[in-house]
Amino acid sequence: MVMSMLPYTYPLALLVVLVVLGVAAPPALVRSDPEPGPSVEAINATCATASSQVYCRQLLLDNLDVRTPEVKDVIGMSVQVAAKKAAEAAAVYKANKNPSKCIAGCIHDLAVLTKMIDAVRDPAVLKTAKDAGYDEFDSRNKKCGNDCTIDMSNQERADQMAFVFAEGALHVTDDLLKRRAFFNQKKA
Repeated sequence: MVMSMLPYTYPLALLVVLVVLGVAAPPALVRSDPEPGPSVEAINATCATASSQVYCRQLLLDNLDVRTPEVKDVIGMSVQVAAKKAAEAAAVYKANKNPSKCIAGCIHDLAVLTKMIDAVRDPAVLKTAKDAGYDEFDSRNKKCGNDCTIDMSNQERADQMAFVFAEGALHVTDDLLKRRAFFNQKKA
């Protein structure tokens, strides 16, 4: 019996020696600062109500770097992610000195999309918003790639994807706002 416990005692003995020497803190005393913004559990729970659960979860978990202590909820974080994706797309398009007709259309659509994101970034608006206006944006005559997707080069397709990611992030925000409005209406 003593022999079977022997392999487990060495790591424990080493930890005790390190704690006594002051090289390590005992595991119970190690303090971790709380995560800024919404937790991973909150993201998973909120995205579980979304119509596109996997994309919502993947988008938000892949962008945990945008969390701040000021933003306490997942919907606020989704707006931050949409703004980040729009900024990334803007950087791609700014680097393109002579955009093709297709990419010029994406630049135009990105400007419209950015205004929509900026509108819901206001905490007072976000608190009462029932949607982010995605359906209105999606139903209008978008200029990004509609008339020239067949003729696009690989670089143009990559540049267009920057816009698609920003559009997808706004769609997630819109979906979460609609779900929140729906559940709030059911409560009332």
